[in-house]
Amino acid sequence: MAREFHDINEPGHSFAKKKEEPKENKRDIDIQDIEPVEKKKEEPEVRIISAEWKPGPGGFQYLEQCFLEVQTEFLPGKEDTERLRIRGKLFGIFNGQEFDLSQEIEGFIDRKTGVARLEIKKLWFIDDHYSEWLEDSQTPCTYKIKGIFHSLGENEIDSPELSMPANSHVTLRITLDIDPEDPEAQDDKIRLFSTDDSQSYEKILTVKDDKKTGNDTLELEFPDINSALSYTLEVDHGGEGHVYYMFEDKKVKELGNG
Repeated sequence: MAREFHDINEPGHSFAKKKEEPKENKRDIDIQDIEPVEKKKEEPEVRIISAEWKPGPGGFQYLEQCFLEVQTEFLPGKEDTERLRIRGKLFGIFNGQEFDLSQEIEGFIDRKTGVARLEIKKLWFIDDHYSEWLEDSQTPCTYKIKGIFHSLGENEIDSPELSMPANSHVTLRITLDIDPEDPEAQDDKIRLFSTDDSQSYEKILTVKDDKKTGNDTLELEFPDINSALSYTLEVDHGGEGHVYYMFEDKKVKELGNG
């Protein structure tokens, strides 16, 4: 059959494209038509009960390590949680103003005791306090840990305030290479004194104060040591006429046995 041809000029003929149906514009969908997906809220696992400051090796000292022990308890049915981290932030208070010291601290709950031991790596100076402290080391300030929390904790707490300077008192134990039974050592005097201007601490012990008998060394204990001060230990061998310093102007933390 012969193929028909039509003149483009014939009425009713057009090369125009077929009109397409308008597509639905996804942007025209009202956001209110979308049903929100409700995220299931996780149940709390831990209750934070209290917090207590604990000294570092040399007591509470500026720019030194100390700790905060946080007492917690697991909520019923949550004893096996793997989430044990407790966190908080260090703040300082001076002249009625509070300063964020930009130090986040953390520790982990001991399952047996419920205690998390948070480490303050360094007890930073408060800038406004530091300049006055240089003039007078007894210039007071306070510290606290704020917003102590667990990621699924039932509550948050702040720590009590730590007042500085803190007079942390310890017992200093000293071992000397002196035989307490040696007749020549009977008049020996061992004098410990603080090196502050007023020399506020001084104590003299002898071989009679030996704390561990039955050996050939002298074990002495100096109680009520203020760890904020530095100390010198003088050994006077009496009749032998020999006097020397075992150590001079040392902090308790430097001696390692306070």
